[in-house]
Amino acid sequence: MVHLRNRLSIAGCSLFFIFLAGVSIHLQWNDSMDHYEHPVTISHFLSSNSLFKIIFDPEHTEAPSSRNNFQARELSYVTDYLDVRFMALCSKWGFSHSLSIMKYFSLVCLVLLLWHFMRRALNFDIQTSFLLTCLFLFTPCVFLFSLFHHTSKSLVAVGMAATLYTCAYISSKPKNTLRWLLFFSLVLITELFDFQGVLFAGFLILGLAIQRLLHKNKQSFFLIGAVLCACLVYFLYKSYLGPWLVFKAQGYYPGQYLRPSFPVEFFHKPIRGLYYCVPLVLDYVRYYAGNVSRLTALGILVIVLVTPLWVPPNKQYLSRSAERLTLS
Repeated sequence: MVHLRNRLSIAGCSLFFIFLAGVSIHLQWNDSMDHYEHPVTISHFLSSNSLFKIIFDPEHTEAPSSRNNFQARELSYVTDYLDVRFMALCSKWGFSHSLSIMKYFSLVCLVLLLWHFMRRALNFDIQTSFLLTCLFLFTPCVFLFSLFHHTSKSLVAVGMAATLYTCAYISSKPKNTLRWLLFFSLVLITELFDFQGVLFAGFLILGLAIQRLLHKNKQSFFLIGAVLCACLVYFLYKSYLGPWLVFKAQGYYPGQYLRPSFPVEFFHKPIRGLYYCVPLVLDYVRYYAGNVSRLTALGILVIVLVTPLWVPPNKQYLSRSAERLTLS
């Protein structure tokens, strides 16, 4: 009887989430985002060239058009290609729109990760998991931002969530080789989606290093090594393999979008990004917490970021969580 009630509750939650997706689509159906990149990129993704030549063409996948615009985020062009082709197909059927199917796919992945983590790792009941998931879905940046434009950034969020999730479970079973391989792959794929993935890897290293210093956690040292290996593979791709693939596809070696050396390249954009984006981040946090003030949002953000660093990992709790995950 309990299992039947749980299944009915989950079915009800699923129907409500589908209803929310329908409302989101309805509210944005006639909207569009005019961006200076779109005339170049959309026409390029609709061209008759092979997928290999379309993806490895920095002169047309980025704007302004330039052969010195290589950014090593070819996975993002694949998602843009799929979105543009889907919009063209819908337009051919008489349903013109500017919605991104990949953003809704990312949202589904994020909801599943969030739900699974709350139900299996935190052992929350269905009602609590449903309410917290609704808080996430009703934030404006999620509910009303599904138009086509750099759709891979939503997949970066999925990669970040999956990476942190995998990181938590490695602590419970450190000898599981598949989890280490999954962790390395997730970090690398997140970096290849967008440069934001590289910034995430940098902050992940910083957080793991602080945890290592505070709690002498042996796994933090190996996790840092895995992230550094993923970063090394990314920069080898950006410096050598990626330009070589562009040469094979287009007949020229592209110039790098960011000319400075690695330390300058890594720390220049985060500083500028923090200066402009801190108010935006605080708005996201305060919307999630029920439209509280920015000062309250700052306090919540500090607590969320600092608490995991000071609280030592509970190996017994993580072990029980891993067992629940395995049995599920």
